Amino acid sequence: MNANSEPERRPLKGVKVVETSSYLTGPFAGLNLADLGADVLKIEPEEGDGFRRFGHQRRKLSATWASSNRDKRSIFLNLKSEEARQRALAEIRDADVLIGNWRPHVAESLGLGRDTLRSLNPRLINLAISGFGESGQMAGKPTYDSLIQARTGLCTYGHPEGAPKLSPLWTVDKVVGIQAAQAVCAALYQRERTGVGCDIELSMLDVAAYFNMPEMMQTRVFEGDDAPPKVTPSTMFETADGHILICPVNGKQMSRTLDAIGKPEWKKEITSLDHPIERTEAFYTYVRKAIKTRTSLEWLETLEAYDVPCGPVWGMDEHLVDPAVAESEIYTMIGEPGDRMRAVRYPALFDGRKLKPRNAARRLESYPERIIEKATK
Repeated sequence: MNANSEPERRPLKGVKVVETSSYLTGPFAGLNLADLGADVLKIEPEEGDGFRRFGHQRRKLSATWASSNRDKRSIFLNLKSEEARQRALAEIRDADVLIGNWRPHVAESLGLGRDTLRSLNPRLINLAISGFGESGQMAGKPTYDSLIQARTGLCTYGHPEGAPKLSPLWTVDKVVGIQAAQAVCAALYQRERTGVGCDIELSMLDVAAYFNMPEMMQTRVFEGDDAPPKVTPSTMFETADGHILICPVNGKQMSRTLDAIGKPEWKKEITSLDHPIERTEAFYTYVRKAIKTRTSLEWLETLEAYDVPCGPVWGMDEHLVDPAVAESEIYTMIGEPGDRMRAVRYPALFDGRKLKPRNAARRLESYPERIIEKATK
């Protein structure tokens, strides 16, 4: 077996995680922990997680679900049944972590509330992901990625004069998942010192605010500051046959860029401007005009010769054949012949070891032994 994929060499080997969540926040957190070596057991409804059929599919399996639920085991329980609830409690009794993203109070209504679980398993780390937290006027409201984007300024930032725009990516959901996994790892470390578990509350609103703070909220950091949002000019440049990215971040790199495009005389005019933002805006305005005169490849070769940070603008398929991607072994094909799936490895290397995906997400029909508990009539 390849040492890079040996589960016994993963940091969270021996950690048991029970996951009751759906959609992307909780499952993405579970995926992070699974990649780090945790044994993740997913409790799905008796008919299977509804997210299994969301978005792009092949043979009734969602690609998004498959990407966020590989390397996990599943059991199928109707938690409104007492027998199924007892089965779930039996799994939680020896678990290290429980991940849920139900609305607040749902766990309590199913007999899986905090007091019950703390009595059952004092060492349990109980992670509850919600939209707005477990108290307050918005607690209990249905919440999704796009609603948090719209509520936190993400949709208007960068579009001061035009209509607000949602990101087509589920940015908030994925960042929440990563933040959740980080919080779980911190709680596991804390438990090593205290001997007891803890309850973790994580709201999507809180995570989005934390994520947005460094640059998006820069004009609201200092008390009394009400300056309009500062949006960095686009570093995307149109060439004679397409687009490239040029992103100098300091004066030396900007100077080398002007040398590369054959316009060193522009330096004096740009540096004469008083404010750094004015200088940056002038720089990009001038460079944008010059870049249209040659092809993307010509400019990239020239700019790289001057050590200017730059690169091509590619689509997904070009990214997949990027030599840098191949060298880093970012993607792996996993699954059975005829049902292979592309999966991405965990990004961090541990002592040089790459934690590659191991097991593809399973289809419902591959669970002939699955446990289905019927609700009590």
